[in-house]
Amino acid sequence: MNILFARALAASGLEVVHVDPTRAARHRTAQGIPKTDRADARLIASMTLAGQARPIVASSPAAEALRLVAHTHRAAVARRTEALHALRAGLVRIWPAAVSAWPASVGGLRSAQARAVLAAASTPRAAARLDRTALAALLSAAGRKRSVQKRSRASAHDLPPPAMLFAPPGRGRRRSARQPLLAVLDHAVRRADDLERDLERHYADR
Repeated sequence: MNILFARALAASGLEVVHVDPTRAARHRTAQGIPKTDRADARLIASMTLAGQARPIVASSPAAEALRLVAHTHRAAVARRTEALHALRAGLVRIWPAAVSAWPASVGGLRSAQARAVLAAASTPRAAARLDRTALAALLSAAGRKRSVQKRSRASAHDLPPPAMLFAPPGRGRRRSARQPLLAVLDHAVRRADDLERDLERHYADR
């Protein structure tokens, strides 16, 4: 049972107990009980009557708030990962150099710098038109403060591979399909970052 749902039942006045699932599985195996909902209900009831369960411990409002933010943050991180995989899959077929242009040590495609450059240049041809000054401005606006010129030179070298500077069939459609993926990733990254800051505030307040 979901712990938040269990605590909500307890808060409504119902007596809620926790049965260790590992112990329940051992009992089921030892007694040869089939794995069905009806059999599980009888097993849990017998274990509860035998005193092999413990009550759900009430938490303080602050702990409940922290738990809720933690659960929400975990879901946001999962959505961020899904959005990142979708964008990477969309890029690797037409622009593989963009996938590896930003190393994992700086966040890869989900880094603010990568998202800023991809938003400004969603195709190899568009990236080739960005000079070092434009790239440096994009990186600075994305929050980079050190080695901006060095990173802009590296980006200018990595992003527009000559082999990709042609107009393949459907290039416009693929570009328009990638832009929503980038927007979804941008939203997912910002949401996860906001929740991470909320977690830090909750821990600091405890």
